[in-house]
Amino acid sequence: MNADVLLQRALPSGDAYRLIVETKFTNALTKNLYRKEIFKSAHLYQLYAYLQTQSGRSDVSADTARGLLLYPVVNQHIDEWAMIQGHRIRLATIDLAGTRDALRARLLELAL
Repeated sequence: MNADVLLQRALPSGDAYRLIVETKFTNALTKNLYRKEIFKSAHLYQLYAYLQTQSGRSDVSADTARGLLLYPVVNQHIDEWAMIQGHRIRLATIDLAGTRDALRARLLELAL
C-alpha cells in the first residue's frame, strides 16, 4: 500500500509533522439508503489503513500522523475533519476552476 503523497517536516519543538495525502478523482459523496449524502467509506478505510500501518513503531510522527483525502472538483467546497484513534483525518476539495494563486493558497492551507 502506497499513499499518493507523504509530507513530513521538523517542528520547532523537535518533533516531526507527517501528513499522508490520498487523492481521489471521483465524487467525495455518495447516497445512503435514505438518500442522504455521505462520504465514501471505502476512501476513509483506505486512508485509515495507511495511518495505522505506520503506527506503533516508536515513531512519534507516525503515531500522530494526519491524513488528508483530497478531491479535485469544479465549483464545490467540502472541508470536514474528524479525530480517529489519535489521527486527524480531513476530507477536502480543491476547486480546479480557481486561479493559480487560489489553488496554491488552498494547497498550502491543506498542508498545515
